[in-house]
Amino acid sequence: MKSIRYHVCSCLECKKIVLVKIKFMEFDDDCCLDFKNLKTLKTFNDEEEAKNYIRLYRKEDAEDI
Repeated sequence: MKSIRYHVCSCLECKKIVLVKIKFMEFDDDCCLDFKNLKTLKTFNDEEEAKNYIRLYRKEDAEDI
């Protein structure tokens, strides 16, 4: 069983937004992961949805300035 998840994360040090693609190839379900320097903002099953979320997040952040 293969599943792919897209995690929109924020770096705890520099606050930049990153998109992390994780492919689980050996598990029936997702396992626990530890992103030591990242804060997960939202998880998606679709890459385009994740990219749209990043665009909206950046747009909202720019409006706050």
